[in-house]
Amino acid sequence: MRPGVDYPGGAEGFPGPPPGAKYPGQITLKAAVEGYTPNYKNIIESSSGYQAAAAAAKAAEHQGAINRRAAIRQALIRYGGATNWTDTYKDIDQATRDLAAQNQTSTLAGLQRGLATSQMDLRRGLAARGMLQSGDLGYGEDQLNTQYAQARYDAANQLGDLLSGYVGTYSDILGQNRKDLSNAVATEEASAYTNPAYQPVKAVPGIYADYNAGASAAYGKPLYSYQNDKGVITYYDADGNVVVGSQNY
Repeated sequence: MRPGVDYPGGAEGFPGPPPGAKYPGQITLKAAVEGYTPNYKNIIESSSGYQAAAAAAKAAEHQGAINRRAAIRQALIRYGGATNWTDTYKDIDQATRDLAAQNQTSTLAGLQRGLATSQMDLRRGLAARGMLQSGDLGYGEDQLNTQYAQARYDAANQLGDLLSGYVGTYSDILGQNRKDLSNAVATEEASAYTNPAYQPVKAVPGIYADYNAGASAAYGKPLYSYQNDKGVITYYDADGNVVVGSQNY
């Protein structure tokens, strides 16, 4: 019997551990292991490498959008009028349309001035020859109008190609961002999968031996018993040591 512990010896002793006694009603033979299933998605996305790549991609996308919008608006103002080009990102606002319409040095304004000058030259030339009232005036004006319409058509196509090019440049940025992020994920994936701290851990239940009053009384000191899945009972002392010969109890 250990000093200071109220456990009488002999066959009549150790009926069970009293409340607050040094010897508990159960001892741990093998502590439980808490399972761990790593969330690799969160691990990867919170890594410094991925965070840096994501920040760089966001900055590139933001700056690319600014550049795209500014280039498209300036191109429309230089053109000088409305366009039926599909504005996917809604870059062309009303202020830009107003500035385009008011631009006296725009492509459309220049074509309009060129048409007016050509029409005046046609009339002057015909008048000088006394043919202003002839059918040549109508024919000449039709020719000039056709040329003007073709010039406007070509200018609109050139504008559309230019605007689409700006969108294409922005799309290239987005595509590069996707590649960079994909590479960052692959790098961080390899790191996470090989990091010992992020390996899955299978949960293991604890193994406990219960205080055995009968064995304790027979043996003269606290004993704890554990029965395995094959029905074999093993006895332990309070320190978790196997008690040799205790299998007879």
